[in-house]
Amino acid sequence: MGFRSFVTAMPVWLKEKLFQKGILVYELQMLAPEFTEEKLLLTEHHLSYAASAFYPSPFEKALILIMDGVGEWATPSVMLG
Repeated sequence: MGFRSFVTAMPVWLKEKLFQKGILVYELQMLAPEFTEEKLLLTEHHLSYAASAFYPSPFEKALILIMDGVGEWATPSVMLG
């Protein structure tokens, strides 16, 4: 199953994901020609999950556990917010 998923995902990675930042900048410049690449910040998706849970929470400090089915390199992540 793992190899089949890899073979299925690779064409998408090679066609789109490797060039995602450039594609996003191009599309955003189509909407707003003054947009520059410096305004775009791409983060690891587990960090995005953690921030979206922690920052709107009422806690000043919290343990953050991310359990994801897939990830860049890891599926679980533990962070301190």
